[in-house]
Amino acid sequence: MTRKSEFWRGALRIPTDFLSALLGWLFAYYLRPWTDLIPNVQFAFPVANLPHFSFFIPFIVYSALGLLFIFSSLGLYSYPKRFLSIDIFGKILWGIILWAFCILAYFQLIRHEPIFSRIMFVHALLFAVIFSVFFRFLLKWHDEKTTPPLTVLLIGNPEHFGTFPKIPGIHIAQKIQYSEVSSEIFQKFSGDEVLFFEKGGTSDFLRLVRQKCAEKGFSLRIIPRYASEFWGHAEFEIFGSIPTIRFSPTAFSPWWDFGKRLFDIIFSTIAIVLLFPFFLLIAFLIKMDSVGPVLYVSARIGRNGVAFPLWKFRSMRMDAEKEKEKLLNTSHREGPLFKIKNDPRVTRMGKFLRRFSIDELPQLWNVLKGEMSLIGPRPHLPEELEKYEPEHRRVLACKPGITGLAQVSGRSDLSFREEIFFDLFYLQNASVLLDAKIFLKTVIVLLHGRGAD
Repeated sequence: MTRKSEFWRGALRIPTDFLSALLGWLFAYYLRPWTDLIPNVQFAFPVANLPHFSFFIPFIVYSALGLLFIFSSLGLYSYPKRFLSIDIFGKILWGIILWAFCILAYFQLIRHEPIFSRIMFVHALLFAVIFSVFFRFLLKWHDEKTTPPLTVLLIGNPEHFGTFPKIPGIHIAQKIQYSEVSSEIFQKFSGDEVLFFEKGGTSDFLRLVRQKCAEKGFSLRIIPRYASEFWGHAEFEIFGSIPTIRFSPTAFSPWWDFGKRLFDIIFSTIAIVLLFPFFLLIAFLIKMDSVGPVLYVSARIGRNGVAFPLWKFRSMRMDAEKEKEKLLNTSHREGPLFKIKNDPRVTRMGKFLRRFSIDELPQLWNVLKGEMSLIGPRPHLPEELEKYEPEHRRVLACKPGITGLAQVSGRSDLSFREEIFFDLFYLQNASVLLDAKIFLKTVIVLLHGRGAD
């Protein structure tokens, strides 16, 4: 059943957003006499010309109420409650922008005068964003710490029970097979929801379960019969008037893609400029160590199955590809990935480059061009991709990365199944926090040089 605490915890989003708007104006008002938005720029007019604080008492209250209306229209108070995610952050930004236009329209069209202070106005918008995100982060943290687990009754077959994953915040109180379902079961169950695995020819049986749930006030979640056949992010949608489950290969939102691409461009540009003298040194050492070009270009398969040339510092001899056929049987990894310990084709300089993944640095150019991302699944060789299982090919929905969850969780010591598990986990759970953890852990892994071939 829907617990009352669910409503009250979700309803806390409204007063905290209201408070964010109030604090935004208050901080901006008291900050204005001390600083401009741009340092060393004189005030546009004396601070004494700012309206008296008594003017702001009704103004900030009405404007804060307006922000709540805008946030509500954007779905920021919908249920089930969601406090903070990358798409919610995008909605908050868009809501603040709409709020700004409404305030400007109020002064221009109703009061017929310019706003009292443009710099103070910008300060207020910035503080409103900061406080909104901060309070929602606190609500999310508090909710995760204090919310009791959802107690559920699971109805299905033994094979369903064996494959049902452990979900944080979900407690399976009882597992009932189809043949064991009875009115007594529902009378004794005192939990929150019923999870029902759909099966063929169960319309009458499902009607009975639905009836019992309605009588006891339990929420009923139906797990589609073919759910295990689909990999990806699932969302419930009303398509026309038909209830549907929409499966997407990733949980990425447009806001996530935009922010990730922006970070990739900024980081790769700065890194290429700063590391350019180091690149020249590496190029010189490679030429001194062995015959051949400095860079190695290899075909890879990127997002949506599009091929691209991947750049690396050459770490093998020139005839390495010819010798690969002779070494195929010596691969120490199961599956389509070819990896061998102490590869005889690797040069002396190549061993050093691979140990600390320096050979991967030219891929910053691939990142800048948009063919790769800084963080993501490993790039895919065309011949390896042909051996992937259908569920493995979902990794093509994301740009490959220079580093990723698999690379910081064992590198080449992982089996193929372990590596693909980490890649698919990233597609479903990518976040700013997870990317930051991967980035920091990459530095630690590289300093130790563990797991490199």
